[in-house]
Amino acid sequence: MSRTGHEWRAEPYRAANTGQVHAALKALARAGVPRGGRFADVGCGSGEVAEAMARRGMTVDASDVSESMVEAARARCAALPVTVEQRDARRLALEPGGYDVVHSSWMLHWLEDFTHPVRTMARAVAPGGLLVLQYSAAQARADGFALRDTLRAVADRPAWRERLREAPILIYQHPADEVSVLLAAEGLAVSPAEPVAPDLGAGDLDRLRATLRAATFAAQAEVLGDDTDAFIDECLTALVAAGALDAHNVCVVARRPPLSV
Repeated sequence: MSRTGHEWRAEPYRAANTGQVHAALKALARAGVPRGGRFADVGCGSGEVAEAMARRGMTVDASDVSESMVEAARARCAALPVTVEQRDARRLALEPGGYDVVHSSWMLHWLEDFTHPVRTMARAVAPGGLLVLQYSAAQARADGFALRDTLRAVADRPAWRERLREAPILIYQHPADEVSVLLAAEGLAVSPAEPVAPDLGAGDLDRLRATLRAATFAAQAEVLGDDTDAFIDECLTALVAAGALDAHNVCVVARRPPLSV
């Protein structure tokens, strides 16, 4: 995870976001992650993906901006070949050509500029290796950003405006075609982006609220406290009315061609 000015909390995120972890593991399985080799996990959260890859025989370098997430990932992976460091993805550093798999799920849309982290991840892919990205807000630039605009409109209502002045809605649109162009420019063969629908508990309002409190509205929850669910309910109602519920989640898989013999 990576978000400016907000400290992600590992335990509520872990408890509420199993659907996103399962989506990440499913994407990696479909992409054909090998057994053995080196794996980079950017925005590792509380370490579930890092753990799973280490148990496949991979040596994992994981990073996250949140101290809480880093501590949780280190505890989860303490007996495994996993190194976890605290690092802001905006200043990401990875060994060029050093990884058989580079992975990042549900992180990119928290960054205002995707260029440096995506370029760094692309350059870290070894010949014959692969890059797997999952993130939200990947719709075309011309389609606008109704979800973000609707959330910001609710946050600007009199009941919330002053309280949320220090916790604005920060989510950024990175069209999949723009990300794919950058990856191709770095020498990767990019598969068409595919839509992803992680299970966030949409059929269970209490579970959905918990998921949103721990992820999408984590910064706002720190400010609103017991009023967070009321704010979430207003947001959901507004999103339904605006027809803006689609988060435009995608999975992008890219491969670096193997070296010619």
